[in-house]
Amino acid sequence: MDGIFLIDKSKNMSSFEVVKHIRKKFNVSKVGHAGTLDPFATGLLVILVGRATKIASLFLNQKKSYQAMIKFGEETDTQDYLGKKKRVSEYLPSINEVKEQLIKMKEYFQMPPMFSAKKIAGKKLYEYARKGLDVKREKVKIKIHSHKIIDYNPPFLELSMTVSKGTYIRTIADDLGKRCKTFGHVLELKRISSGKFNIRKAKCIESIGIDDLVTFDEIFQENKKIILNEFLISKVKNGLVLDSRQYNKEEPFCVYNKEGEFIAYYVPTENNSFKPVIN
Repeated sequence: MDGIFLIDKSKNMSSFEVVKHIRKKFNVSKVGHAGTLDPFATGLLVILVGRATKIASLFLNQKKSYQAMIKFGEETDTQDYLGKKKRVSEYLPSINEVKEQLIKMKEYFQMPPMFSAKKIAGKKLYEYARKGLDVKREKVKIKIHSHKIIDYNPPFLELSMTVSKGTYIRTIADDLGKRCKTFGHVLELKRISSGKFNIRKAKCIESIGIDDLVTFDEIFQENKKIILNEFLISKVKNGLVLDSRQYNKEEPFCVYNKEGEFIAYYVPTENNSFKPVIN
């Protein structure tokens, strides 16, 4: 079994628990996800199965869209409602202040939160945080590609946004609060899309079935395709590096056999050659 499942993750379930469920339900050993969701968060979780686990980075590098509920006036150590309250403020920003600061945050350097799965020296940051340790981290440049304020009823702000890879919505809430001269944390968070895949096509984990598997044909439907003969197909399956004799553009492409079956996914490397990511 090779492909992806689009799961509408429920609240209070970890991303790893979803992986374990899929592994057991379909009796497959190779299962992963393309970007974790906090247990309190809901929405789209892309589950990779079989050879598709090799393209996790393809999804991790793509834009993601979220809908969030932020509460102003309170700061927590996890930047969400589950954390310990650190500081409070009675000041609540006006809608114009919020709009102004969101525009200024279109591109900025964000500090990864201590309560996150980001790794430092081989350990996830939350492992340090649970021991009360604060580890030195480097800020990461992130981008809010678009945002829309859905409703603002102080202290509650509901908005949607599309962000670049590596962006923490919890940290946006924390940073936005401070930029508005108060504090902020996330009350609710839902992932709407990951790359080209949307929550509209996702199913809850209980109702997902084999017919819901998204195949390589659909995953790579926008990529160029080349058809090779049986001799080269046998070489491709063994990891053959291709070059400009097979494809002359510096972009990823898929290899199919004459019967129309997906065989491999290639990406460009140096010296006008291409290496297989899936084969």
